[in-house]
Amino acid sequence: MGFYPFAFSSASKPKVNVVSVENFKGLDLRNTPATVDKTRSPDAVNMLRDEIGQVRKRMGFQTVKTYSGQINGVYHFGEDRIVHAGDKLYKGTTQIGTMNNAKSKGWMLGGKLYLLDGDKLRRYDGTSLVSADTAGYIPTVIISRDPTGGGTAYEDINLLAPGFINSFYTSGTGTTRSFQLTDGELDATAVTAQVMTSDGVWEDKVENTDFTVNRTTGKVTFATGIAASPVMGEDNVKITAYKTRPGYADQINKCTISTLFGVAGAADRLFVSGNPDYPNRDWHSQMNDPTFFGDLAYSLLGQDDSAVMGYSVVADRLAAHKEDSEDGRNVVVRSGVMQDGEPAFPIVSTLQGEGCVSQWGCAYLGREPLFVTKRGVFAITAEDITGEKYSQNRSSFLNPKLIEEDLSGSFAFVYHDFYWLFCPSGRVYLLDALQKSYSKNEPYSTFQYEGYLLSGISARVAWEEDGTLYFGTSDGKLCKFYEDKNAPVSYQDDGAAVPAYWTTPYFSGKVSHNRKDFQYLSVSVLPGARTGLRVDGQIAGAWKLLFESYGSARYFDFSQLDFAKLSFLTDTSPRTVYRKINARYVDKLMLRFESDAANEPLGIYGLTLEFMEGGHF
Repeated sequence: MGFYPFAFSSASKPKVNVVSVENFKGLDLRNTPATVDKTRSPDAVNMLRDEIGQVRKRMGFQTVKTYSGQINGVYHFGEDRIVHAGDKLYKGTTQIGTMNNAKSKGWMLGGKLYLLDGDKLRRYDGTSLVSADTAGYIPTVIISRDPTGGGTAYEDINLLAPGFINSFYTSGTGTTRSFQLTDGELDATAVTAQVMTSDGVWEDKVENTDFTVNRTTGKVTFATGIAASPVMGEDNVKITAYKTRPGYADQINKCTISTLFGVAGAADRLFVSGNPDYPNRDWHSQMNDPTFFGDLAYSLLGQDDSAVMGYSVVADRLAAHKEDSEDGRNVVVRSGVMQDGEPAFPIVSTLQGEGCVSQWGCAYLGREPLFVTKRGVFAITAEDITGEKYSQNRSSFLNPKLIEEDLSGSFAFVYHDFYWLFCPSGRVYLLDALQKSYSKNEPYSTFQYEGYLLSGISARVAWEEDGTLYFGTSDGKLCKFYEDKNAPVSYQDDGAAVPAYWTTPYFSGKVSHNRKDFQYLSVSVLPGARTGLRVDGQIAGAWKLLFESYGSARYFDFSQLDFAKLSFLTDTSPRTVYRKINARYVDKLMLRFESDAANEPLGIYGLTLEFMEGGHF
């Protein structure tokens, strides 16, 4: 067959070839456009999976409220929205307290909301906000104590509260006036006491009326002697005193990382970490009471040159993610068990793998915990926990762009089967739980999630409210994503257009070095009362407009009437836009489907390309 520069000869005119794409997946940024699978895109922005095999433009958002400070966290207490903005906490728009001006983390436990912001652990009960160290549980540190000393240790000292209780037992036939506490150097806070009367009733006693206190030595002296306990073997004197231990409360207050975990995986204790003074240490609270952190209720997780960065709960195990360390053992796994009647959280394994880089990048996609590393998003699986395998990369398709982001400031959230990773750049990386690819390119990973890239979303934190995705910004805005994909208003960001496009890989026919004449293109698209489509082709390295289609993809909807974009068609099923195109004498063709107008959707369900091939290019 001869090659003619302007046309195929009539004698050797080749047959028409057809290439179709009926199942669109996600982005592939790791391969060149020449090697990307035709179902994926080497370059797409603001497009994501609609139904399986279909992609559409993301919906926009609207600002619903603005506060004076950056949004650091949003929570819910009953029907109330609790907003941490700047250095203040609000119920709706009413300020209810002050906070640290940093991202916070909140947990509901025992009907109360506990907030951790790196400055204080605070508790909100629906009425007032208080610091946990001013409302902390007062432990009974010793029982069966003789007035002169001794006794049996009972509860740990509470890191969050200076108060402690000594419980005494008096015996014999005489009376006792002096009682030695376990600690001296007491605070000025009034000491209180209770004494059991002869009929077994506890009677309150008041300092400087019923007894005096030597705060230096910790000795309490009653005005009248205390007789033997009226109940054999039962303590009959309880003294509550206060001693501030420097640095104790700050061990908890300066933490920034938290999760709920407990014995056998129960979510009934608050685990905290992220204290810069103790990078490899974490603490756990008493069951159902985050105002009580015992002074011995802590664990050392690996070396102190690698800080704890986040938590994942896998089955009934707690995995603590750490920064990169020299030995690469960056995941410490613990169980929750009872030992000698006391809760214990022993280390059961450590896993090789990437270190975590974001305290806010841990989230659960389905039942799989994901976390952010300098090499992308990784997962810990149940098999990893039991088999000591490596943690597994899940974002391979997005990694070339993803790893260029400031991932230390990223924020992860799971919504509608997607893991959303919001980056400070305004870009968002999505991993799709409903679409997995089993690839040989990542030998230590069983599969990869299909991924997408969004832009123009300056989210600092994100949350779900009434089934809708919200986010907060650094300039104090609370923003809400639209939900109705049929409403034109859903495709704008506070009135601005949402520019979106989907680029195909190169179509190069059966023989890459043969000449092609691309003649026809049909595209199955999402119809709308207002919609439009621009199709460009990359020819000889330059983008060229192939055609624009607007009216053929529209349908009539009186509620969305716009005379400038009026169509009398009433068919709301997917439309096929079919056009002749002029891309001749080329070796390959790349297509780009684009929509950059406000209030106009774009959905791509399939495409068919017809071309002739023959002769050398």
